[in-house]
Amino acid sequence: MITSWDEYIDLLDNQEHPVSQRAVMEEVSEEILFHAIQERPDLKPAVIHNKLIPLTVLLSLVDDPDPRIRSCVAKKRKLPLDYLHKLAHDPDDGVRREVVHHTKIWKQTLEHLSSDEKLDIAKRAAKRLMEQDYKPL
Repeated sequence: MITSWDEYIDLLDNQEHPVSQRAVMEEVSEEILFHAIQERPDLKPAVIHNKLIPLTVLLSLVDDPDPRIRSCVAKKRKLPLDYLHKLAHDPDDGVRREVVHHTKIWKQTLEHLSSDEKLDIAKRAAKRLMEQDYKPL
């Protein structure tokens, strides 16, 4: 477990693969991750990329003003489906594109996306509906 802010920053700044992988694979406390988001907003993608990110931290970024951050959130498998459905209504097509490709998605979310203004999103949603590639409610 990564136990301090300094340790976390050192790991993120280190380019050596085995060392930097610790920032992705090891548990980091909520406190440290929230501190990273507040003090260094540029670290939000790295925070989201952590495999053991606490759900409270992930959910705090669902409404981030930056669509790149919302897109990163939409990629996470642990994101609850109701939040994924919320992101399916995002004004940014890049976020909606991540939602339509999410491995876990509700039928109603795909139905919504099947009428998306972006043709590639609508087609992908329609294809997944036809293949019944979704999670039941």
